[in-house]
Amino acid sequence: MKTRRDFLRSTVLGASAAWTVPMFVERTFGQLHEGARDLAIQPVTGKDDTILVVLQLAGGNDGLNTLVPYADDIYQKSRPRLAKKEKEIIRLSDHVGLNRAMPFMGSMFKILSLPSRR
Repeated sequence: MKTRRDFLRSTVLGASAAWTVPMFVERTFGQLHEGARDLAIQPVTGKDDTILVVLQLAGGNDGLNTLVPYADDIYQKSRPRLAKKEKEIIRLSDHVGLNRAMPFMGSMFKILSLPSRR
């Protein structure tokens, strides 16, 4: 059974999110493109434009579980239960690898690491 305190907490959090998210979207996209102030999406202006995408994963990303220094003894000793073993990662080099939950990023790394042909 929910208490009155739980109800008030969830109401305040819900109201805050309902106000904060639209304001964030409006301000962010409004600053990126002057003509898109009333839109939720910035219109595409051309195929050859450079686009920067930034994702902030506040509180949910463990960097040492994403890009794993599996060959580092200090990493293995510091995280005896959390440390990933070599068989649990996608190898990028002899020292680091990606978490197995990121196969697409491993493919992209291999493609981008190929020497360019001119």
